[in-house]
Amino acid sequence: MSPADQPIRVHSTSGDFHPDFKDNVQQGARWNQLIDEFAKRFGTRPTHIARAPGRVNLIGEHIDYCLFGVLPAAVERDILIACAPSDDPFATAVNVQNLDGKYTVGSIDPARGEKGGEWILPIDKTKLDWQSYIKAAYHGVLSHFFGSPDGPSPKGANLLVTGGVPLGGGLSSSAALVVASTLAFLAVNEKLESITQGQLVELCMENETRVGVNSGGMDQGASVFSSSSSALYISFWPKLHASPVPLPQTAPPTVYVIGNTLKTANKLETAKIHYNLRVVESLVAARILAKGLEVQVEPKEK
Repeated sequence: MSPADQPIRVHSTSGDFHPDFKDNVQQGARWNQLIDEFAKRFGTRPTHIARAPGRVNLIGEHIDYCLFGVLPAAVERDILIACAPSDDPFATAVNVQNLDGKYTVGSIDPARGEKGGEWILPIDKTKLDWQSYIKAAYHGVLSHFFGSPDGPSPKGANLLVTGGVPLGGGLSSSAALVVASTLAFLAVNEKLESITQGQLVELCMENETRVGVNSGGMDQGASVFSSSSSALYISFWPKLHASPVPLPQTAPPTVYVIGNTLKTANKLETAKIHYNLRVVESLVAARILAKGLEVQVEPKEK
């Protein structure tokens, strides 16, 4: 069975995804620090910690949004979000804090529109704001699981974020933050069992577009589907599918080095002239090829 068809993975210990003893000791200390700080700030322990790793791409640059297959792999660096429902059972607002003091503290308070009752959660797409990705994730969960004004209300929440994925370093820190945030909101609202991993990836893809990036599914898929000591082949046509590609096992273990050039690429602020433009260029090129090869393409088909 493809990981896309499997339920969202829920673990009771960090050793499940940090099997190496040394790594697990180091990561365990990090997790405990996050739990202790959450309790200090919010007066209670978190009910869940959502984790989403960054990714490195091995084969397939800028082709996932054209529905071509890609071969990424998750990396050890990740985003962690400790979360718990708000003490107020009638609140829908979310208190967001970051373990790193350079990031501002915020509150996300959604409202329903007067016509149709759709959720309103404004996001400024013209500037880089780390909380925009969390807002986008919350908006997606609200729209998919709490769309009806006559249905149940979402729970307010407290979130504490920390992460080690370099910002703008090409390891998909933005996708990791969206995935972790979406998982946190699903956990707080007891919806983790309501969707598969594939549906989570599709929801996170939709969420990231709310920030202003026309993302494909590679980054989110690598963060959600990946398993230890494996790369991941992801295909998008005719439907989302993923299969692990085991990396060679050697003695001593092979180490894969990812070099950080320290050159920051701000995907959001340059989206109109870089990332989003590349999406349009690729789709136009595919249309031209299809016409030249006499391949029928529907008006809304990629």
